[in-house]
Amino acid sequence: MWDRQAGCWYHGSHAGKARFCNLLGERLLLGIEGASALDEQEAIRFCQGGDKESFRVLVEKHQEKAYKAARMILGDPGAAEDVVQDAFLAAWRSINTFKLGLPFAPWLCKIVVRCAVRSMERKSIRMTSLHDSGEIELSDPSPGPEQALKASELKEVLGNAISRLSPHRKLIITLHYYVGQRICEIAESLGLPEGTVKCEIFRARQELSQTLREVFCDEVERTKRK
Repeated sequence: MWDRQAGCWYHGSHAGKARFCNLLGERLLLGIEGASALDEQEAIRFCQGGDKESFRVLVEKHQEKAYKAARMILGDPGAAEDVVQDAFLAAWRSINTFKLGLPFAPWLCKIVVRCAVRSMERKSIRMTSLHDSGEIELSDPSPGPEQALKASELKEVLGNAISRLSPHRKLIITLHYYVGQRICEIAESLGLPEGTVKCEIFRARQELSQTLREVFCDEVERTKRK
């Protein structure tokens, strides 16, 4: 259940929460917060044994990043909340397929992405400008003309440029540079060959570079006229 006031998603009743506290035992007596006291791998092992209350540890640890990823993809806070709830439900239902010893976050991220993509397909959600989300940070170590622009101006220009990409290309760029998925993970999430994903990223970067060059040239001309 998603608790809008508390800003978290959890299973169970007050009695269930009490059982969860008992599960943590002496660690809680030491003053350690419940969300961090139980080790992630321990929590997963308990979950795989059918203990729903242990799933709260995973939710509390990963809900913020899961929401951020969904928000970046969908651009709609309400839709992102729904996707996060769906993703955690899906994660709980398939928790026994998770291989203990591996990090939980990448596995959950794939579920969030799949749920977000399905939501886009169901509701025909148009991705909004990433500039509006305040998360623009597409860095490249090589110098370029964009360095002539102030950081705030570059952020706005880049956000507008990304918003003009095709929805499909925009989604791939978002997953790669903002959500942090690797090529193989994007390919798996979207059901595409890895070569196609690489090609789309290359073409998107070309489009963005061209846009930045045009803006830079306009900026130079504007500066000369001053």
